[in-house]
Amino acid sequence: MEFDVGARLRELRAAAGLSQRDLAERAGVTHGLISMIERNRNSPSVASLRKILGGIPTTMSEFFNEDQATNDKIFFAATELTDLTSR
Repeated sequence: MEFDVGARLRELRAAAGLSQRDLAERAGVTHGLISMIERNRNSPSVASLRKILGGIPTTMSEFFNEDQATNDKIFFAATELTDLTSR
């Protein structure tokens, strides 16, 4: 199975609550680069990917570790909670 860099970047960016423009600004890259990578139209260099991941923030090893749960969230939406008080 081939690793989908674009889908993984989109997943982590969305989980961090960032738009493509927000991530680009944080990472010091162009919005177009983020867009191209997420659509798998551009294969980022290691240096570019490291800069981008620094804006999320996440490490290269976390990025390539697909098995790592992305549910390490601290805050949850009301719809994600289970009501334990009602019968």
